[in-house]
Amino acid sequence: MSVLDNNHNAAVLVLVPTSPNNDATFSVSAGSNLAIVVRVGMFFTPNNSNPPTGMAVTWNGVSMTLVGDFNDVTANNLSDYFAMFILKNPATGTKTLSISWTTGVGSTDVNLFYDLTSYTNVDQTTPARAGTFTSQVNGGEDPASLVVTSAVGDMTTTLCMPRGCSIVGTNKTQLSLNTSGSVNFGTDEASGAATVTHTWDFNTGSSSSNIGGFSIQQAAGGGPTAAQLIPAFTQNGGGYGVQYV
Repeated sequence: MSVLDNNHNAAVLVLVPTSPNNDATFSVSAGSNLAIVVRVGMFFTPNNSNPPTGMAVTWNGVSMTLVGDFNDVTANNLSDYFAMFILKNPATGTKTLSISWTTGVGSTDVNLFYDLTSYTNVDQTTPARAGTFTSQVNGGEDPASLVVTSAVGDMTTTLCMPRGCSIVGTNKTQLSLNTSGSVNFGTDEASGAATVTHTWDFNTGSSSSNIGGFSIQQAAGGGPTAAQLIPAFTQNGGGYGVQYV
């Protein structure tokens, strides 16, 4: 059975200039069959900017695997983008997380949201269960749901980015939540089953919301456990500080 850590923190890296590099130092504790998941959300201004290309995330200099991404510029003529990454057998201790991309043409500023969670008891051959990444754009549904294909012993995780409203919460275990600005960012997780429905609720009807998620595959003999959620950082005036919400 999966055991969830209670130390869930959230933060946002705001108004990043169009520089392609953003680094932060985090600490990951040791664990059996370890993996880390990074969820990244972006909102570009002005609206209708082209999306980022070449999105990449490294942990301690090791490239993380892109599980899947979603670009709402193409889907709904907006300026939202998110991506989800995973890395098996990551280095433990205090290391550097680096996020880089090529700026979309026409973009002037970027709201960058991200978090990092480590998990134990994850399959070390295929940590993200194949074929389970899914995403969708919702045209105003409140609440909005995403069904993730999974399995007993796995753990599912989703990322939600609505516009024109604030996230109230999720029907699953909430990890990160940022409700500042015109675009929100939330992440959650849940124990696996054949299918798992993640439902996000908003304070008013959402003008648009994007949700994506996948299933973290259990190692033989036990399912993944949320070892620790690492807070992302807020960059403001050139310095870093933790913003808890």
